[in-house]
This record gives sequence, structure tokens and C-alpha cells, in this order.
Amino acid sequence: YLKHQFPQIRCIGLEVSPVSVELSRRLASKFGLEVDFYPCNVCAPLPADLKPQRAELVFSCFALEMMPRIFRQGLHNMGQLSTGHIVLIEPIPELWPWNLRGWISRLRVLALDRLRGAMPVLKSWAGSSSWSIESAVRLKTAHHPLNEGCEVHLTRRH
Repeated sequence: YLKHQFPQIRCIGLEVSPVSVELSRRLASKFGLEVDFYPCNVCAPLPADLKPQRAELVFSCFALEMMPRIFRQGLHNMGQLSTGHIVLIEPIPELWPWNLRGWISRLRVLALDRLRGAMPVLKSWAGSSSWSIESAVRLKTAHHPLNEGCEVHLTRRH
């Protein structure tokens, strides 16, 4: 979708499943889109062939939530790859309201062992000289009423 909307940008997709990488390559070819896909565990150190590649924008969309104990390495890798911006579209419990729905949602996160603790990590980045948090907002939408999406936008300081 992004490559179709912005044909001038270079797009790279990272996916842990080789089957998904192959499917993505075939679909990109079918639709005439020049996108590079790599098999990659984003929560492990990046493969050597990816390290020299950089992108202005690196994002995740409901992916880090499934990596509750190893998401920090994923964030680190995103920081290594991005020359300008990181956007997270993830359910981030620290941004949810402190009302009944928010409490029940947090309990659900604990029960399912999902992402928690992302905002303290990102705030520590913002406390350094490398990144600033441009926005951290609830999207007020969700595919599940107790798993509300949030958007966090970080910008690299130069």
C-alpha cells in the first residue's frame, strides 16, 4: 500500500517467516511494485546484509505487541535502521485511560503476556540526545475493544 501511494520511496519489509517473505515478493511482483523483503527476526541482532541499509521511516504495526520480553531489541534495531523517524502503531497500555476499560485492558495484557513497558524505554531514548517523541496518542480505535491502538512518533535529533 505504501509503495503504491508513494512510488518514489524505497520500501523494505522484514518478516520472520520465510513463507511470508516469499508470498510478499510474489505479490509485489504481481502488482509491479519494487519492494525488497528479507527474512529477519527483528528482535535479534540485524543480519550483516541489512546493517548498511537505512530508511527515513521505520515503523511497526501491531507487531511489537507479540514480543513482550524481546521488544527492546526490536526497538533498538528500528533505531539503527532509521535516519529520521520511527512510528509505532501498537497497543501501548501506558497510553490507555485510567478508567474501567483501561484497567480491564491492562489486565488482559497481563493475562495474555503482551507488550508493556514500551513508553519508559522510549522516554529514556527521548532523554538522550538521539531521539525526541513528537507524539504519543491513543487512536481511539481497535480491532478488539480491549486492545486499543496507539501511535507514537519519534524523530531523530541531528
